[in-house]
Amino acid sequence: MSRPLTLLIYNSPLFPAHWALWLPSLSNPNIGKLPNAVGSASQGFEVVIEREHDVSGITQRYQIVPLGLVSEDCVCDGDAEGGGGGAGSRDKGVCDVERVALGVCAPGVSLRGDGDEGLEVCVRCYVGILVVNLCGWCW
Repeated sequence: MSRPLTLLIYNSPLFPAHWALWLPSLSNPNIGKLPNAVGSASQGFEVVIEREHDVSGITQRYQIVPLGLVSEDCVCDGDAEGGGGGAGSRDKGVCDVERVALGVCAPGVSLRGDGDEGLEVCVRCYVGILVVNLCGWCW
């Protein structure tokens, strides 16, 4: 069985949109895994895996854009395989999707203030690596 892989876009009237990936769980489509880069342009960013993230609690405007499907073998819900550091892991991934995400370099410190543009590049890179390594094909 396959799992949906989507792009979660947080919209803001003041700042560029923030992109993150979203993999909803099979049991509850509002709960899922959010591989995400957190931080700021002035401090730099780091990739974290937000497990058990609940999109129903998001209060700001957002969009969900379908990207494709990932094999269920590559994704685990929550901390299902053990280890990995809990809900907001910054250490090792517990499944293939997490390990690939944690292997992508997040944007560093920038004086230009275009950190969100760097995050878009980070997300594109992550999706490309997922496609090549987990789906077995490339474009």
